[in-house]
Amino acid sequence: MAVDACGLPIHFSVTGGEVHDCKEAPKLVAELPKGDYIVADRGYDSEALRLQIKDKGAVPVIPRKKNSTRGNDEMDWCLYKYRHLVENVFARLKHFRAIATRYDKLKRNFEGSIALAAPKVRQIKITEDNAGQRLDNYLISLLKGVPKTRIYRIVRKGEVRVNKGRVSINYRLKIHDIVRIPPVRVAHRDDAVHIPSALKYSLENQILYEDDDFIVLNKPSGFAVHGGSGIQSGVIEALRMLRPEQSFLELVHRIDKETSGCLLVAKKRTILNQLHDMFRGDGIQKTYLALLVGQWQRKKQWVNVALRKNVSQGGERMVVVSKTGKPSETLFTRLQKFENCTLVKAQPKTGRTHQIRVHAAWLGHPLVGDDRYGETETNRVFRKKGYKRLFLHAHELQFRHPANGQPLTVIAPLPEQLQTLIDHEQ
Repeated sequence: MAVDACGLPIHFSVTGGEVHDCKEAPKLVAELPKGDYIVADRGYDSEALRLQIKDKGAVPVIPRKKNSTRGNDEMDWCLYKYRHLVENVFARLKHFRAIATRYDKLKRNFEGSIALAAPKVRQIKITEDNAGQRLDNYLISLLKGVPKTRIYRIVRKGEVRVNKGRVSINYRLKIHDIVRIPPVRVAHRDDAVHIPSALKYSLENQILYEDDDFIVLNKPSGFAVHGGSGIQSGVIEALRMLRPEQSFLELVHRIDKETSGCLLVAKKRTILNQLHDMFRGDGIQKTYLALLVGQWQRKKQWVNVALRKNVSQGGERMVVVSKTGKPSETLFTRLQKFENCTLVKAQPKTGRTHQIRVHAAWLGHPLVGDDRYGETETNRVFRKKGYKRLFLHAHELQFRHPANGQPLTVIAPLPEQLQTLIDHEQ
C-alpha cells in the first residue's frame, strides 16, 4: 500500500461505516458511503488526470478545485471514488490532513450535491394523522426538496403504489393503507429555522388552550402564520421545530401577519378536517377587536359587500369591493367611542382575505395603522401617539369541541401595548 509522508494511504476503502487502510482518517472520510476511494494531489495536468480517472472508471465525490492564482487548469487536491481498488496510480498525497481543517465547509458542499447513501424503496403505513389526505399533498410533505413535476411523474408511472396497486394523484389516503415510496434522491437542505425570541416566548408561554386534538395559540403581531413569498418561516414552522416529537401540526385557518390573537393548530388530520368544515359553515364564531379611525356613529351594522382579490401595479396584493367578487359579511358593533377613533367588535361571517380591513374602509373608517387600506397622513398622526402596528386583534373563538361536542370559548386578551393606548384615549 503506497503511503504519504504522514503514513496516510493514497487509497482506502469504506465498508459498513468503517474505514480500512486509513489510519488517521478525518471525520469527512468516515461519513462517505461504501466503496473504494483514491485521492489526487495538486500538480497533475488536468487532461492526464481525466484520462487516468476515466480509465479506472472513477466518479468525483469532492469536486475539483481550480487554482486561480496559477491561471491554468491544474488540479488542487480532489477525492474520487472508483469501482475497483487500484494501487500506485498517483503520487504521494501532500495535503490530505488539510481536509480535516476544512471539514465543515466541504461537508456542506458535499451533502448538497451527493447523497450519502443510496435511497431505498420504503413501505409506509398510513396512520390517523394522514388519513383523508390527498396522495400528492402527502408526497409533497414527505419528499421535501423533490420538484412537484417529479412527484407527479413517479405517481403517473406507477412507481408510487398504494396497497400494491396503481392510484391517481388525487387518491385520498385511508388509515392502514401501505404506500410504496420509490428510491428518490432528495437534495440535502439545512432545515434549521431561526425563531425570533418574541415568537418563541409566545409559542412556549402564551398557549390559550391545548388538548390532545388541537392548540389555540396567542399569535403575536408581526409574524406570518407560515413561510413563503420571501418569508423563510412562520408560526407553524417555528412550532414544529419547538415540538419535534409532535408528528402532526397543521394550521386550521390563517390570520394576517400584523394581526395578533387566537390561532388554531390541529394535532390530528381528522380534527383538522372537522374544524375546516366548521369554519366553512357556521360552526365557529370569530370575534375581533378593532380600532376605527374617527367617530363611528352607528351602534351596530352588517356589512355585506362582495370582495375580489386584485393585484396593484406594484405587485402588491389588494382586495377591493366589487360586484364580481365573493359574498362577504361582517357584523360591526361599537364598544367605545373616543375623540378621534372608535373601538369596535368585528364578527366576520365569511373568511375572505383582509375582509375586516376592507369592510371597515368601505364604511369610511379604516383601521388605525392600516398601511394598505388606510390613509397615510392619518396613520402618521396615530403613529406619533404610539400606534406602531395594525390595530386588529383576534379576540375570541367560540365553537363546539370536534371530538366531544362540548361548547368551548377561548379568549386572547388585548395585547398590553394596545390596551395601554386605549386606556389613554379620551
